[in-house]
Amino acid sequence: MKTVVCLNGPPRTGKDTLARMFVENCVATRHCENKAALIRLCLEVSGVSKTEWYARYSRRRVDKSAWFKDVPWDSLPKNKFYKNKHFSQREFLIYMSEDVIKPHFGEAYFGKRSADLVKDDEENDTFVFSDGGFYPELLELAKLEDTKVILVRLRREGCNFDNDSRDYLYSEDIEMHDIYVGENQIDKAYEQIYNLVF
Repeated sequence: MKTVVCLNGPPRTGKDTLARMFVENCVATRHCENKAALIRLCLEVSGVSKTEWYARYSRRRVDKSAWFKDVPWDSLPKNKFYKNKHFSQREFLIYMSEDVIKPHFGEAYFGKRSADLVKDDEENDTFVFSDGGFYPELLELAKLEDTKVILVRLRREGCNFDNDSRDYLYSEDIEMHDIYVGENQIDKAYEQIYNLVF
């Protein structure tokens, strides 16, 4: 039996940190992202290397005013729909997902790729998705045989989905839990989630 934990919450609720903690502390656990297939497509189309992409994607500007992933980048094509300026990484991901892939391959495309990853992985039995943000992706994971899916909705004071296309997920067919992440209490949140999984 495999277990899939989908972390669902707005930015700065600790999704990536919690996923890394699971991998560091639990044998046969894999940190996954539904957007991994999307990023691979963006790299292939743009010709940007994985190293270049992630070096820029995870950095803030020196003045801390914005993440570089939100700043137009001349390594990406120009966005003819918005002042003909270059896409930012975030804009390019959204464009490739919402205007290219999903209209042609369906809303569940990235969820199917994630389900394939879980199904084909023979080394791990626990998978923590740090970007469980869209219902069609969650449903594809829930369709897997011999797999328990747990949806963990992370809540933290001052964190919300403003300016984001995602929101909290709800499903009567999937085990769901709300975890409150207090200031400097990521370890407590991890322990709560760990107890749900094991």
